[in-house]
Amino acid sequence: MIFAIVFQTYHRSLHCFTDYDDGVTRGGPTLQRIKLLMDPNNTPFRSSKKNADPVKRLWHALVHQDSLRETLLQLSFPKDTLSDEALEQESLLNSSKIIYKDADLAMGFNFNNANRNTIALAGAHEVIELDVAGLTDTEGKGSEELNEKPKRLNSEDDVLNNRMDRTFKVTLRRNLPGVRRMHSHPNLPFYITGGNDGSIRMFEFGHPDQILSYRGSSVRDRVNRIRFNTLGNKFGACDDSGYLSLWTLSNSTNPKPFVEVKAYSRQVYDFAFLGSSSLIATAGYSSDSKTVCMWDTLMPSRRSLVHSFIHSNHASQAVYYIPGQQCLLSGGRRGNIFIFDIRQRKLLHTFQAHDSAIKCFAVDPSEEFFVSGSADGDIKVWGLSVHELYDIYKREHMRGTYLRHGSTGVQQLQILPAMHLMSCGSDGSLKLRQLRTKDTST
Repeated sequence: MIFAIVFQTYHRSLHCFTDYDDGVTRGGPTLQRIKLLMDPNNTPFRSSKKNADPVKRLWHALVHQDSLRETLLQLSFPKDTLSDEALEQESLLNSSKIIYKDADLAMGFNFNNANRNTIALAGAHEVIELDVAGLTDTEGKGSEELNEKPKRLNSEDDVLNNRMDRTFKVTLRRNLPGVRRMHSHPNLPFYITGGNDGSIRMFEFGHPDQILSYRGSSVRDRVNRIRFNTLGNKFGACDDSGYLSLWTLSNSTNPKPFVEVKAYSRQVYDFAFLGSSSLIATAGYSSDSKTVCMWDTLMPSRRSLVHSFIHSNHASQAVYYIPGQQCLLSGGRRGNIFIFDIRQRKLLHTFQAHDSAIKCFAVDPSEEFFVSGSADGDIKVWGLSVHELYDIYKREHMRGTYLRHGSTGVQQLQILPAMHLMSCGSDGSLKLRQLRTKDTST
């Protein structure tokens, strides 16, 4: 009864906060009300005293419970009928398709670029391959099902079952524990994996046996990123030892890296090939405060460092190269995004994007917007030229259990044709959702 009275008093103030800071209202009315309920600065307890903190924490815990959300909406907005809005809420919960879900972490995925009907997914204990025929057919049934009108759901299990796509079958399972990162060849049906033990292996889609081992276990620390370049003639890996290593695609039985650079005194978290040139950008953590660096792999090792951006006292954990605009995205440990011009080698813009470390980026092919994923499981869509927040998907990849609450969040993002976003993360799921453009969000 007391809780209902608090809600009755609180709902009046909720109607006053329907816009973003830029004055643009995005989403439907129920979406706005859910965002208001979950706003950490918007509670019915206005006291700034320390003794009010426990009840504020209880409030935040309650409003983040999916099973209570409809009840909280009814109590917060008693004058509104929720018949149509409940359906809209279900549409919000149903807005992403779960392609695959497991109890363990989903660390990464990649398409077979020689046959886009196959995808590989790395879990904590195995790597699986899925037949996803129709998933990327944007004019066919896959796209229609993604955007179909939602059915009324009666429980959380119904929500999960409705979001699971049962049509995508596992075609191969590899007993390969500890795979941390993976990347597929741009043209051939191969992919490489990097493990927690530092090992690097190559596989072929559809074939159970390993093709080649490029590095054994315990040679280096865990692999944080592994990528092919755009031509597919070489690939690189970075690790917790602070090294960036490059290999050429080879059939040699004992391949050795042709470049090994001690890029940071501590970890290298990410790297990006800057086009087809010999330049590479890295993100990491070093005792000399280097965060984002540019390297020329054709230069001698002592002179290979071309430029370093020291934009903060904290490590950079993600980088992404945008070729059309010749700029570089960097995500910091404190949730900041930095945009660099690599031609003029200067910082163009920086802003606070997340409340926790940024783990990964994805940029749309037209380079009009980009997507960021954070360690707390949030996914946000940003304008690339105006740096405006277009959309947000709260806790998209967050562990649901108490013991695993401190998770690693979003692990990988990829934008597919027709504004589809694929993502995976710490909740063990591989998801596909339809992104909203700025025009459809306003």
